[in-house]
Amino acid sequence: MLVATFGPGSSLAGKTITFENEQFALEGSGPIRAAALLGYDRLGHLVWAYEGLKEWVESTAAAGQNDPVASSSAQQREETPVGQRNVSKAVALVSIIAAVVVCVVIFYALDNSNTPFYTGSGDTGSGGTSGTTSDSASYVSANGNIWTGVKLYYGENKAYAFEVLGGNDTVLGGAEVRVRYPDGTEEWKSRDSIAQSGIYWVRADDPALKAQAWDVYAQ
Repeated sequence: MLVATFGPGSSLAGKTITFENEQFALEGSGPIRAAALLGYDRLGHLVWAYEGLKEWVESTAAAGQNDPVASSSAQQREETPVGQRNVSKAVALVSIIAAVVVCVVIFYALDNSNTPFYTGSGDTGSGGTSGTTSDSASYVSANGNIWTGVKLYYGENKAYAFEVLGGNDTVLGGAEVRVRYPDGTEEWKSRDSIAQSGIYWVRADDPALKAQAWDVYAQ
C-alpha cells in the first residue's frame, strides 16, 4: 500500500514509502520506522497518498506497532534523514583530508628544520636562501683562512654564508672584506668580525685555501 511520496524539495524526491508485510518500507532502502516517517513529514519532505494516512501513522507510532524489528544502530540510522547522514559523511571526509594535509605540512617542516640559512646583511644568520652543506666534509676555522674565492659557512650546522671576493685594507670603518651572497648581492664586512667571531668555517678541501690569492677591491 502506498503511504507517501517524497516531494520535489527533498533529496529523496520521487521515492515512495509503502506499507507491506506489517511494516513500512522506504523505496530503495528497506524497512523504516513510523517515527522516522513522521520525522520526514516534520521537515516537509512527504506528500501523503491520501487524507488520513498521516494520522494513522501517528497512531501507529504512538502505539509502537508495525515497526520493523531491527538493531538499535539500524533504528538510529533509519530515524536520521538521509540528507543529514550525507552531511555527516561529508564533514567526516573533510576532517580526514584536513588531518592528512596537517601531517604532510608537519612532515615537510620537520624535514626542512635543519636547512641552513645565509645572512643577507650583517652576521645574524637570519633570512635568505640556504646554501648546501656536506655532513662528511671537514671544516677549519675562518681565522687565518680568509682568501679570495674561499666559501664561508656559518654556525654549528655549517650553513653556507657567502664567498670572499677579496678586500681592501684602506676601506673606512674596518669593513675590508668584500663578500658575495648566494643571491648575488655583495657587501663589505669586517675581517675581524669574520675571523674572530668563532662562528665562521671554511671547508678544509676548499681549493682557494691552497691558492691563497687575494684580490684588492676599491671602495
